[in-house]
Amino acid sequence: EAGELLFVHAEIAEPGRFDYIDNVEIAKENFAANEHFATFVGHTHLPKMFELSANGSVQELLDTSCRLDAEKRYIINVGSVGEPRNPDDLSSRYAVYDLEKREIDFRHVEFDIVAYRRDLESTNLDLRPYFLRVFEQVFEGRKAVVSSGGSLVDMQVSRDSAALVDLKRVSTIVQLSNSGTMLASAQPSRTPLYALGTAAILIIASLIFWVTRENYPSPSPNDKPVVTSKKESPLEKEPNKKDLREVIDPRMAISKLPKKQAPSEQKPNPKDREPTPTKPEKEVIRPDLEPLVEVSEKKEKSTWWRMNKEAAESSLVDNSGQIKLLLVRPGKGTRAIAPDPVPLNLAANDSALILGIWQEEKADGTFALDTENSYTFEGWFITDKLRRPIFLLGTRTGEGEDNQGWHIDLRPPARGKKGEQMAFFYDSGTHRVQALAEEVKVADKKPHHFAITWNHEFRKDEGEMALFLDGIKVATASVAHSNIPGEQTNPLRIGSLGNKTPIALDEIRFTRRALQPHEFLLKTTLLGATMVKGNSSNRDSWSIPTNWQSGQVPSPNENVIISEGLTAQVENSPPEPYSGSLILRKNSQLILWGDHNLDALPKTPSGIMMHESSCIILGTAEEVNFGPIELIENASVHGGTSTNGHGGIRKFNGEIKGGGKFILNGVNRNQFRFETANTFTGGLMAHSTQNEPFYLVAAADSSFGTGDVNLKENSSLIIEANLNDTIANTSTLSLEGVGSLRINGGGADPNKLYKLLLQSDETVAGFFIDGVDQGEGLFSGETHPAITGPGKLTVKRSDDN
Repeated sequence: EAGELLFVHAEIAEPGRFDYIDNVEIAKENFAANEHFATFVGHTHLPKMFELSANGSVQELLDTSCRLDAEKRYIINVGSVGEPRNPDDLSSRYAVYDLEKREIDFRHVEFDIVAYRRDLESTNLDLRPYFLRVFEQVFEGRKAVVSSGGSLVDMQVSRDSAALVDLKRVSTIVQLSNSGTMLASAQPSRTPLYALGTAAILIIASLIFWVTRENYPSPSPNDKPVVTSKKESPLEKEPNKKDLREVIDPRMAISKLPKKQAPSEQKPNPKDREPTPTKPEKEVIRPDLEPLVEVSEKKEKSTWWRMNKEAAESSLVDNSGQIKLLLVRPGKGTRAIAPDPVPLNLAANDSALILGIWQEEKADGTFALDTENSYTFEGWFITDKLRRPIFLLGTRTGEGEDNQGWHIDLRPPARGKKGEQMAFFYDSGTHRVQALAEEVKVADKKPHHFAITWNHEFRKDEGEMALFLDGIKVATASVAHSNIPGEQTNPLRIGSLGNKTPIALDEIRFTRRALQPHEFLLKTTLLGATMVKGNSSNRDSWSIPTNWQSGQVPSPNENVIISEGLTAQVENSPPEPYSGSLILRKNSQLILWGDHNLDALPKTPSGIMMHESSCIILGTAEEVNFGPIELIENASVHGGTSTNGHGGIRKFNGEIKGGGKFILNGVNRNQFRFETANTFTGGLMAHSTQNEPFYLVAAADSSFGTGDVNLKENSSLIIEANLNDTIANTSTLSLEGVGSLRINGGGADPNKLYKLLLQSDETVAGFFIDGVDQGEGLFSGETHPAITGPGKLTVKRSDDN
């Protein structure tokens, strides 16, 4: 229809991501990704419209029939045509659009669910549609029957993953996701699943640097063999303190257990599997880069419930095996919510628990809020849209006699607000106080880390309650010691019978101390000044306050985070030096133009964390000294650009670690020097998109970690004297294409280009030249024309070492 209408299953910006267009901000992103007058979407199951005005403002509209304004644009969600998942309305939804009149008519069809269930149960089909389970749980109040592979919560694909479609076999959709985990959705019926065969195509744009060839490396001569060129040269604002005052009880919709009722008919089984922490099957190197002291759990009491799926129908046992929470209502296992491995301690994490309830057998004061001890409770949660408050954990429910103690709860938005509420609530029996975050995002089907801290000695005769969301302090309140009785009258409970909205919990930990955010089960480097907007045409985007989430450029004591896909550039307005770490998210870049901009790189002992396909581009001829680098996944450093950075020396003085591959992209006369031992495992590749010669220098043993080393066209390697093992004995060395070095002296032929200068002996497990395995043996300039120097290369298979 002349480009006026567009139909997309889930979202416009990235159809294969299957994200939800459920708020104004996400709608803006999707309006920017297309130019159609009206786009029809589904996936969220909630009918609504978004309207884009000529001035760029977006507003959310209800699903009411109306005429669309020809001067505006629209995103229209017609609702759930089949298998509705909205507990408030299980009717089938659809819409009729009159193209000539530009009128939209939202409609719904009632369905006799009871009759359908009766007919279904009369068959032998092993099928329990999701909408039927919602009906039984919400409207009939009976225990939902969940078939294998299903749960009671919607699934959302992580933003870090996407569904990829094989264009030659459009019926095959491959989900590449092993990162942020969402709650598993009940599997829909197979018929609509087949209809998604051609749902999405991802278009990935790659930035390719290409220019003319000119100027080749030529370090200065000295008494030693001289290298000449291939050609000669031509967080956060502190929340306001809330003094102790009477707080209206949120009247949690949480059922109280009868006072003398046993927690469960199922007695604790001494043979219950204890969900103790386990190590990953393979080594995962993810230590924190920030120069802060890690938690020492040996010095303080710490209780940690893993919330593994194995405990869904049994007691919860902490990692020490000493504290057991009895089963009140079975839960259900789902995929992990917290990271895998868990930050700080690197314990493997493969599951979480939904909707279960567990509680102490007897309240003994361990988890009391008192005047003698501080504590921290933290964990991870994920939940859907809130219609009633949700109780996470605590020693108080607010019902009947169970009104003394503390709890953490999530609440729907306050009247007139869009963001949800979250509270750390305390009731002494006579006084109530809460640390309340009044507009936060918690019910977005995404993993969130929560923490509460009680600091009993915050001030003389006064303690502080603090609430954290995703590592950020969002609310505080003060409590006078005189208003704290101290005893714990009710048992600690995780989950509640009154929770009507499904919620999953993971990795819950109690520590007998008020921890700092860098000590949480959360990567400290996730916290800091975050760039959320970028302009590739602006070479000073770092210095623009509105590009940063806080509206301010990073301060000297903050970590700096460049968000996924963004480019931060520095040219004429260099930042102040900062003591934090630099985190480059997936596909992000940092470009330094010209000289005197190196303050954009963190100083040792802080370091750089590089995620998938992130890169640093050094458009300066200044010598650059890197501190520690952590390679979360494959990442790169560009020694220069087409016209900048030529002849620059790039030194790696701090340890390079992590599981990613380190990719060096050189330009004319670049020198990359490795001056310390490294532990990264993904290997190293050196190449030049400019097709210009450069070289690497190994100046320390273990320069290249434990991975393979691959030198592509126009790159060469010098292994300096008095070294023993720069490349791991279990790794391979691959040389491809011509080298970049002309050597004067030392018996080298000044007219030849060398790929490898050995000033020390080296041993590897494999040696390849242009893809051809050279086999085992002893290699040098006498056997291979690409090698020179007094050293020898020994090739010995790793299984023989």
